[in-house]
Amino acid sequence: LDWLENNVEWALSRERFWGTPLPIWLCDNEKCGHGVAVGSIAQLRQEGIDVPTDISLHKPMIDEVKLHCAKCKGIMTRVPEVIDTWFDSGSMPLAQWHYPFEKKDFIDAGLKYPAHFISEAVDQTRGWFYSLLAISTLLFDKPAFKNVIVIEMILDKTGKKMSKHKGNVVDPFDIVHKHGADPLRWYMLSNSNPWVPTKFDENGLVEVVRKFFDTLKNSYSFFALYANIDDISARAHKESKTVEEFLEQFAGESDRIDLWIESKFNSLIKKVAERLDNYDLTPPARMISDFVIDDLSNWYIRLNRRRYWGPGNDPSKMRAFLTLYRMLLGIAKLIAPYTPFTAEYLWRELTEPNDGKLPFSVHITSYPVCNEGSIRTELEESMTLTQKIVSLGRAARNRKNLKVRQPLKGILINMAGLKQFDRLQKEIPVIMEELNVKAVEKSEETGEMVSFKAKLNFALAGPRLGGDVKEVATKVATLSSEEIRNFTTSGEIEISISTGGVKLVREEVEVQKIEKEGFAVESDGEITVALMTDLDNNLRKEGFAREIINKIQNMRKSSGFEVTDRINVAVCTVEPLYSAVREYGDFICGETLADNIELVDSMP
Repeated sequence: LDWLENNVEWALSRERFWGTPLPIWLCDNEKCGHGVAVGSIAQLRQEGIDVPTDISLHKPMIDEVKLHCAKCKGIMTRVPEVIDTWFDSGSMPLAQWHYPFEKKDFIDAGLKYPAHFISEAVDQTRGWFYSLLAISTLLFDKPAFKNVIVIEMILDKTGKKMSKHKGNVVDPFDIVHKHGADPLRWYMLSNSNPWVPTKFDENGLVEVVRKFFDTLKNSYSFFALYANIDDISARAHKESKTVEEFLEQFAGESDRIDLWIESKFNSLIKKVAERLDNYDLTPPARMISDFVIDDLSNWYIRLNRRRYWGPGNDPSKMRAFLTLYRMLLGIAKLIAPYTPFTAEYLWRELTEPNDGKLPFSVHITSYPVCNEGSIRTELEESMTLTQKIVSLGRAARNRKNLKVRQPLKGILINMAGLKQFDRLQKEIPVIMEELNVKAVEKSEETGEMVSFKAKLNFALAGPRLGGDVKEVATKVATLSSEEIRNFTTSGEIEISISTGGVKLVREEVEVQKIEKEGFAVESDGEITVALMTDLDNNLRKEGFAREIINKIQNMRKSSGFEVTDRINVAVCTVEPLYSAVREYGDFICGETLADNIELVDSMP
């Protein structure tokens, strides 16, 4: 509103050579002062003096055309100014249809006018933005567009305006050459809303490439690798089917993890479409990025690797292929408005085996539409809870320097709320696999795995409490472990003292967590998990076996073996690895595609 109130007058004319000549003729007789605005070529021919048949309406030819003054019978000359060239742009919505000489219904019936949205840079709002409004208001008394996205300035990484004088200018052509146009678009749009000044940092762009684009590329490469091993494309072609049709005929009943990723994807489509329909561009980019990185790559693909190794036309394997194929096709459509080249490449790589049965370009397909029937809210919530528990379990392992390859006895989970643990029952196998634990158990009371102590933060609370500070400190020191845990969850606690009640917030109390022997405990809000860290001989042996598997897999990769190649393994070692290989030989062979594993006294 302040911007409109403080708006200044804006001149129609400009003193330039190039541009549409201002069609105003003034009498050469200054005492007369008569002026004419010529509205058409026909009027110019009627009132002009010796107007050429091939008259040019541009300078300098138009300046040679004179008119008779109707007032004093003298000579009239065109004024030297031209119309501001932004008015040419402002007439674009009408001129592109040659209105009013053609396609009048496009404009008069509202078929092509007003525009759904325009995009305008903040430094040009007195250009296109003004002229669109001015022309549309003069002709139709309505705006030329329904929505406008105003693009703010791009600043350097410290938030300063770029200038050659400061030496902080970034050459866009260098950036596109080094990183590509799509990563630059994605970085700019996912970094901040376009109507907010954007700080450009090339390191941030590199991070976007690493996190999003490399993850998407690796997800496709994973699919292509195993789909080619099973010769999916050729088999589909032989049966005159699309890849999707071919996989569908073998896919059995959906696995729970397939239903989850389909639900998450359709929830994503719904949220993205709602935002884009309202011309809100940045949140959808971030949502898509989170889905690709966290849900598709780091969760769905990683949890399902074994399924892609299944034999023949195993229904679970084919369902995994089908689900991942659909996800990749859908992502290509979702990112198409943001990253047109990447989306097109991904689409063509995925659809080439379909013998032209799918559109040749992602940009002539329809944008994804949410299938409400595929959204399973309870499944999404239980899996989100599972992901949080796994994250806490990994944090506990890292803190205790316990590698994930080392199996543990189990994990205890304490969650506030009735039947919260019951929601995890179908996800327990996932927790066991991800954290490499033998059991997942419910904990009714956190006291069996951790206790808490608290003391008052005198520096923060002292000035506010004044003379009551010592009494409050004493009360805080005597709080029970359960009271402290509730306080860490709620963020505040009421302390009763002789002068009344005092409310303390989280920053005013220092909480110390004391783990019970044999546990590694982590908490987040109302969830507390405790890994059982004591190891027996069987757990140690299995841990050694998994380390050997990891070593063999790395050797396979560095030696150039294909993922389907069978190998023979010879191991020369001592205890305790010797016993681990002997006891877990079959397990090691199964994981490394080894036909046999032999313990030898020396290497040849």
